Amino acid sequence: MVKKKAVITEETTGEMFGDILDRLPGRLGEEPEKQARAVSKPRPQRGKAMIKPIKVSLYLPPEDVNALDQVIIKRRKETGRSPRRTHLIQEAIHAWLKQQS
Repeated sequence: MVKKKAVITEETTGEMFGDILDRLPGRLGEEPEKQARAVSKPRPQRGKAMIKPIKVSLYLPPEDVNALDQVIIKRRKETGRSPRRTHLIQEAIHAWLKQQS
């Protein structure tokens, strides 16, 4: 039995998927409204609220993790929403920093 391999050329790839350059905004052949949408998108303002956090991994003993989970359960009962562990740790760090100053 003879195994046949698919032959892919640049022409067939372009026909099937389109040229990568055709996907860039402002290329010829795009519809005018599509070009207008690509150009007129407002960019968000970078401010204090837009600062991207840095990922930090930490190891906690099981009793600390259990304590965080107990705080999560308590807040869920009070507010109806469960905070994330990340937010609780951030709150603890901010409170500690405020206490230090």
